[in-house]
Amino acid sequence: MKLKFVAAAVLSVAASFAAQAGGTIGVGPLAIPSSWTVTGSLSGVGTILDSWTFTTAEPSDANASASNTFVTLSGLGILNQISNFSATLDGNPLVALPNFVTNLGGGNSITEQKLTIVPFTLGAGSHTLSISGMVGAGGGSYSATLALAPAPVPEPETLAMMLAGLGALGFLARRRQNS
Repeated sequence: MKLKFVAAAVLSVAASFAAQAGGTIGVGPLAIPSSWTVTGSLSGVGTILDSWTFTTAEPSDANASASNTFVTLSGLGILNQISNFSATLDGNPLVALPNFVTNLGGGNSITEQKLTIVPFTLGAGSHTLSISGMVGAGGGSYSATLALAPAPVPEPETLAMMLAGLGALGFLARRRQNS
């Protein structure tokens, strides 16, 4: 009887490890401009801990988003929901937008959880996009998109005007100091 109890406990622990999605996936260098989409899912109860590493050869403007769409069915409950759904890009959290809910009537609905980050300049080098959350008995899946665009470079005329302005300020400051 004790052996059956120990075997059941070992199988339970093994099943909980098997129910975890995760790992770090090396994507390699990304071209600029580019758009890249990843997806992940878990069919049973568990934790999603997924990370993708990529490199960029030059600075770029980055925009990232992640979403989880789940269904609420009358009598069956919630399917495909990821609770505590979160994402980061180089440790910067993607912010949750208000859920978009489509009411299908009769207690049925489709809800989209969406996370996004304000576009920011991503320096050249290695970067990581991470997704995490808890999946219930109905399973869960997500998609994430990263878009890279060339970072803006000032026109030569703009730089010349800026330097002329700084020179004028320096001239006025020196003139005031000598007066």
